[in-house]
Amino acid sequence: LHADGQKRFGTFLQTAEKDIKLAYDAEETRWRRVCDSAKAKVRSSQRYEQSVADLAKAEERLHSMPEETEEKKDSDLSSGMSKALGNMFSILPGGGEEAMSKMLKPGQRLAIVRRNHEEALARVVKDNQTCELRKSLTAECVDSYTKTANDSCEKFLSEEKEVWSAAKASFVTIFKSFQLFEESR
Repeated sequence: LHADGQKRFGTFLQTAEKDIKLAYDAEETRWRRVCDSAKAKVRSSQRYEQSVADLAKAEERLHSMPEETEEKKDSDLSSGMSKALGNMFSILPGGGEEAMSKMLKPGQRLAIVRRNHEEALARVVKDNQTCELRKSLTAECVDSYTKTANDSCEKFLSEEKEVWSAAKASFVTIFKSFQLFEESR
């Protein structure tokens, strides 16, 4: 009888330790997912804010171009060259306006400025979509984490009753073993 009680109690402890370890590992994984999702959301928000600022600069450059400047349809700059020059000039102080005005014709400058504006607008749209997607994914991740945590709490509360019943049965068996031992003396 004593061995049976001890065996039950040992089994109970081993099972409880395994359950706790599994629950802890699952909790850590879910929490890591929530944190990673939140970090990605912050990065995409920052990228979106930067692209909005870049668009504002591109619009300012576009509006600062003289209105009498007209782009020739047969511009001698290819679209690839225009993009490359725009990127090169953008790293210069002031967006390279002074260098562009000295090196390029007004129509060529306007083509570069328009291309930069279009690219900045496309980046804003793309970054906004990414930002919105990250927000929804983060919300889903948090909802999933909360639901799983609540379900786990309910599960463990119901299992707690079973555990106490098993522990009570083990203690009763041990107590009976002591009584039998006492009576046999």
